[in-house]
Amino acid sequence: MIEIIGTVATVLALVWAIVATVQTRRDLLEETRRQFDLGLLAEMWKVLGETGNVSALRGHVGALIRDRNDAPDLPLLRAYLGVKPDSSGQSLLVGMDGLKATDQRLIDAAQAEIDEAINRRVAGS
Repeated sequence: MIEIIGTVATVLALVWAIVATVQTRRDLLEETRRQFDLGLLAEMWKVLGETGNVSALRGHVGALIRDRNDAPDLPLLRAYLGVKPDSSGQSLLVGMDGLKATDQRLIDAAQAEIDEAINRRVAGS
């Protein structure tokens, strides 16, 4: 009887260790992704400030991984640049027809989107 209890306890400890390891790996992957995204978003902010040209962000926007809940991330930038756009971004472009990539109104909107994306990641969502 004691042997059976010992075996069951060992199996339960092993299962708990496996579950804890899997969760730790998921947490590590999530944190690594968050750090990558934050670094990329900070670089986008810097590039936009230096160039004053939204088109300079095309590669950055393409490299940014979509939210795991598939929430729209940088919808206006994605739509304007044609990089993985969605319908929400297309609706934001209404009224911005003919804007050049260096137009201050577009730059301000891009900076606001980048700030929002940074804040979402810092908040952990």
